[in-house]
Amino acid sequence: MEFFKKDKAWFGFLLGILFPALGFVFFTEFNEFIKGRWLPSYSGFSTRFIFIMSVMSSLLPFSVARKNKLDYQLQGIVGATMLLAILFMMVILIPIRI
Repeated sequence: MEFFKKDKAWFGFLLGILFPALGFVFFTEFNEFIKGRWLPSYSGFSTRFIFIMSVMSSLLPFSVARKNKLDYQLQGIVGATMLLAILFMMVILIPIRI
């Protein structure tokens, strides 16, 4: 666990991008699992919900960094989370018409 205790902003930014990406993959696969096995008539989670939950998954490294008082890492995580939240809101609210 010493690897995650780097108090660098770039490392926090990397964690802030990595955890939501993994959260997006997890929630997408979980959605397909629920639709296929448990509830075949269920239409699944909306794309909005999956985006929001993937951004919220950055709370895991945020809480660890806060507990260990890694201030610069917290700044990187918050910056990446804000960037992803803005990008996701643009995807959700502004549909791309081709």
